[in-house]
Amino acid sequence: RDAVDLHLLQASGPFWVRRFAEGKESSVCPLLHETLRLVGAKRMVIGHTQVEEGRIRPRCDGQLLMADTIISKNGYPMCWGEESKSRRECEGSKSFIEFQGASALAVRVTGTGATLQREEK
Repeated sequence: RDAVDLHLLQASGPFWVRRFAEGKESSVCPLLHETLRLVGAKRMVIGHTQVEEGRIRPRCDGQLLMADTIISKNGYPMCWGEESKSRRECEGSKSFIEFQGASALAVRVTGTGATLQREEK
């Protein structure tokens, strides 16, 4: 068990690899499709690779969802100001993925208090 855990947690293991988040879709998508087939999954959701625009980013026709939207205000306060996108080239957001049957919906929450709004994609 320790050897399996060690392999899974290494930088090249599935919990840390950024192979699906980076590179051209023409090379990423075939690898993703094969991986999904091997594990019997319809899609993959990944984190730990920030999406600077603060929105969940789909790739490979929505089969890969990049979901690290810099949600932590404490960890990335520079991405949460009014001018963060223009000054720091990052924008944090309150976002999540909602699963409805076989479909997945990227949701971003904007506003505060009584002015909360839900953006769906």
